[in-house]
Amino acid sequence: MDDRETGTLAALPAIITYLINERRPAHDDTNDPKWRTLFEDANYFAERFGAVYARAQRD
Repeated sequence: MDDRETGTLAALPAIITYLINERRPAHDDTNDPKWRTLFEDANYFAERFGAVYARAQRD
């Protein structure tokens, strides 16, 4: 795993925290479509950067 990949993986918790804090609806109504979009984006980042980590562990 190179330095860039390590840095990206280390930034993942901060990225997901930012997404949740900045983009969540102002209320806790879980039926709001903004929640779904937020979780889809967070899932995309987690899967993408998790794959980087998995590839590095496999190599």
